[in-house]
Amino acid sequence: MAVAAVSALAAVAASMATAAPAGRSPNAVKPLVFADATGDAPGAAPDLTQVKVSNDDAGVVTIEVDVRDPRWVTVGGNMVWVLLDADRNRYSGDSKGEDLILAAIGGAQPTFDSLTWNGSDWAEANLPSLRVSLGDAGAVIFRASAQDLRSRDFAFEVWGINFDSANNAVVDYAPERDLWEYKVHGPDSDRDGLPDESDACPKVAPSYDPNGNGCPGPYRVMTARIVVSYTPDGKLLSPLSVSRLPPGAQVTVTCRRGCGKRGQRRAGSDGGTVGFRQFRNMTLPRGGVIEVRATKKGWISYVGIIRSVGPPKGLRVVDRCQPLDGSAPVPCALVGAGS
Repeated sequence: MAVAAVSALAAVAASMATAAPAGRSPNAVKPLVFADATGDAPGAAPDLTQVKVSNDDAGVVTIEVDVRDPRWVTVGGNMVWVLLDADRNRYSGDSKGEDLILAAIGGAQPTFDSLTWNGSDWAEANLPSLRVSLGDAGAVIFRASAQDLRSRDFAFEVWGINFDSANNAVVDYAPERDLWEYKVHGPDSDRDGLPDESDACPKVAPSYDPNGNGCPGPYRVMTARIVVSYTPDGKLLSPLSVSRLPPGAQVTVTCRRGCGKRGQRRAGSDGGTVGFRQFRNMTLPRGGVIEVRATKKGWISYVGIIRSVGPPKGLRVVDRCQPLDGSAPVPCALVGAGS
């Protein structure tokens, strides 16, 4: 960047260093969308309403500033700045503690650069990894490594700058009063959207994680039960029924051996009991097996086995639950419900 451009940027930075009072918002460790109030932009400054911040496993930070008009940054003199308190020290940097500026400078061919606080003034910075691009939907996208930003835990704000006819800078601040905070996360080994340092199960990608700790579960345990009456020789006298079902459960009945019915029978449940009349008056020969499964997202599946053992006992019904690891069903009291 030319010396004159650096001087101009530094002059604006110096003149506005106390324009927005400093503060801190709650800390964050995940990629975040930061929202700013709409309709608060003075003059022709862009109305900054949203800033997205994320990073990849290599520690490259992406800051996407929505200026709501892809043409705005092509106008000479318009600028978008990201101002960082990289060392999180209020008493270093400028009067607000900020020590790094990432700048997009408008024009027919927009240019991009950075400034650093040298202890007494703003000077041109050298950030080899800095890349800035324009998004299709009206966004200015800054990318730089955490190493070049000199921080994995920084506070920041964004300015959208326009110069009026008297060459006075008109600025929309995002946020209006506070500084946002972002912490660069480490690798996400299991690709579940939760960084390893915040993941209680960093090697397991859960399909169901209601408490957001990175581990599967916790699940509720299905307490369904098979209800059937039968004769000593294994004849089903009543419809095969499954009781104690939660609303939304799906029940699948499969003839595993000897019952002479092909395929599966399925039914949904509004809660309570589901019956399968197809099995009424059917005799299950010795060694015949019928499997019943009741499933629902967020629940440990119930697995019931009806086995014909012949006279005089007729049928034997065994209640089991399906472990989360997909291994053989076990007594429900022994199944782990996740964490």
